[in-house]
Amino acid sequence: LVFILVLSMFLVDTARIAVITTDEKVAAAAEQNSIVVTLAQNRGRIFDCNLNSLTGDTYQNYAVITPTPQTIMYCSTAFSGEEKISILGKLRNGKPAVVKTDEISCAGVINVEVPVFKKDDFCIHLLGYTDSSRHGVSGLEKAMDKYLYSDEKITVKYASNAMGQVLGGIEPIVNTDTLSTTGIVTTIDKNVQVVIERAAEKLQKGAVVVSEAGTGKIRGMLSKPSFTLNNIEN
Repeated sequence: LVFILVLSMFLVDTARIAVITTDEKVAAAAEQNSIVVTLAQNRGRIFDCNLNSLTGDTYQNYAVITPTPQTIMYCSTAFSGEEKISILGKLRNGKPAVVKTDEISCAGVINVEVPVFKKDDFCIHLLGYTDSSRHGVSGLEKAMDKYLYSDEKITVKYASNAMGQVLGGIEPIVNTDTLSTTGIVTTIDKNVQVVIERAAEKLQKGAVVVSEAGTGKIRGMLSKPSFTLNNIEN
């Protein structure tokens, strides 16, 4: 009886190991037989005192184009020049193509809205900006980087064959679960900030600070001269 009990326990453990190993192999095989299109890296937002977004409140549409005869025909007429050559080259090789554009209404095209975390120069000195790796470089983006930075990405995942081409008939998986409203809340009032930004448009040098009487909370602030994200040196 003892021998049978020990043998039974051994067989159960062996079966469990076999199942785990099989699951890992299946997962690894599925990962190898897929094409993952990364659209953007997520990042926490910066809010004002009323929970209005100061960053990430505008969106850019990404059109992820699945390689099909219909999309190839559509792109042949919808695009031109080098962009058209690049898109058609990928599609004809069985690869998906990604274009930053307005929403495209065509079967086989997936439109994904991705937040733009710093598109203009509003409140630029206070908020700061990020680098290409989504880490903060200046301002609150840098000071609060450990709370705002995220490794999570916005992706579209396709099943693929051994040649690395998209498999037809299988719907891609769009991962936008990483999009969230997490971030940090400041004492800034966006409405106040808009007013002082307009009032200081002709100011060449100086600073403006608006604080709340009684609490000392900063409701708006700016510094001149300013800079633009397209030309930081100026």
